[in-house]
Amino acid sequence: MAESDMKVPEWITLTEGEEIRYRDNPSRVPYILQGIPSGALILIGLFIALFGNQAFGDVGAALPLSVARIGLIFVIIAGISIIYLYLSWRAHEYLVTSEEVYTKFGLVNGRMTLIPLNYTSIRLDDVKDVSVSQSFVERFFGYGMIVVQPPHQDELVFENMVSPNRVNDIIERNRPENSDGVSSTADQAK
Repeated sequence: MAESDMKVPEWITLTEGEEIRYRDNPSRVPYILQGIPSGALILIGLFIALFGNQAFGDVGAALPLSVARIGLIFVIIAGISIIYLYLSWRAHEYLVTSEEVYTKFGLVNGRMTLIPLNYTSIRLDDVKDVSVSQSFVERFFGYGMIVVQPPHQDELVFENMVSPNRVNDIIERNRPENSDGVSSTADQAK
């Protein structure tokens, strides 16, 4: 998302002078890849529902449910799976401001909570280390994982992050000088 398109989400309050540097959902690619089997199951279920009674003939007549109903059950189960994947993707959000990094899971639509809201943040001046990892497939599709490590807390993991190296650069650029007076690693490389 371009910086000009980023509005402050309702689940956080920014301090005076704090600005949003990055805001996005995880990459769609892993969710699409996970949804392919469900999509195939929907097609198979539709085929069975439409043509199953004719294709199975006497064998289908011996079943307790009609073959068409079995196909519809496939469609319903696979459809629920796809809805779950979509809601899971929409529920995750990553945010980097000039002062903190956030990861959010939850889905609130106006006054209705669809998935309970939970977010974690780490102040940039508390960040000890930031690492990026990408498998071959993740690199090919342009997503990966960022791990933000504070000194005395659990790490904050950004999974399926779109353009993880660019986001790592944004985090590094916004990190203040370390307590020993040494600039962050991104500033040292310049």
